[in-house]
Amino acid sequence: MFLKTDSDRSDGEGGFTLLELLIVLLIIGATLALSIGTWGGHDSLLESESKRLLYIIRRAKGEAMLTGRDVRLELKGNELFRIENDREKRIAAFPSDVSIVREAEGAPAAQGGYILFAGTGVASECLLRLYAAHEAATIHIPAVGSIALEKGEYSLKDFVRGEQ
Repeated sequence: MFLKTDSDRSDGEGGFTLLELLIVLLIIGATLALSIGTWGGHDSLLESESKRLLYIIRRAKGEAMLTGRDVRLELKGNELFRIENDREKRIAAFPSDVSIVREAEGAPAAQGGYILFAGTGVASECLLRLYAAHEAATIHIPAVGSIALEKGEYSLKDFVRGEQ
């Protein structure tokens, strides 16, 4: 007359239902999703600012290639400007704790200078070195090819020789 349930079994075969297993997996997944942000740790000031600058530069190169028009950036101390129709528009300002030095072939390293991306994707080859709290990072902008971020202090000659 009564239906038997799993708890009524006397043969010793107990277990979890599919629904119970799914609920446990859902709880574990939600817990992992909430805690995953703390596993990676936090970027240092240098890491976060160099990644931000790398993003801006890659975006400028991509825009030049997509539109077929030149994109010109100018670094002035800790600020980055976009030059369009002989007008400057500030697109980024970096903290005073971060210093940025530009190095180009045949020019001394300076805290300023231009970065030009032609509409064909060719760039004015240069390096941007970022310094903060006794750390250094280098962004290599090659004439052609991928823009790279390296931890440490490098010169343009290091990249020309293929050491990086």
